[in-house]
Amino acid sequence: ESQTKELNGMLDDIIAAVRNGTNTGSKGSLIGALMGAKCPLTGRGFDQSELRDQLLTFLVAGHKTTTLLLTWALNSIASHPEVEQKMIDELRSVFEDNERPPTADELKKLRYTRCSNRCGVAIADPTSRGIRVISQNN
Repeated sequence: ESQTKELNGMLDDIIAAVRNGTNTGSKGSLIGALMGAKCPLTGRGFDQSELRDQLLTFLVAGHKTTTLLLTWALNSIASHPEVEQKMIDELRSVFEDNERPPTADELKKLRYTRCSNRCGVAIADPTSRGIRVISQNN
């Protein structure tokens, strides 16, 4: 319970900073979009508690989705050594064993890696894994 209070407090601090203008975040940020969102029927925006809950949902859901996607992608690559080798070769050819962070132009050159990642997303989309179906009426 204390961790929940601490997390809620941090989210409240972030919301307050955006509201009072001390931290506006990036243009088009999630928090800005949520704070500006209005119900089309009532014109009402999120109150503090609802805004905090929405942010928490995005934080937790995004973390879980990313974790599942990376797990499936790495498993798929490990299961196909020829794909893994092509990715390694492409990485070496683009980065030449460089220890610095990649540039945007270098990342664009990773065509095989990007294609492999897109295929992995299509095959193991983590957002479709939790679908439930009712099998009978009660």
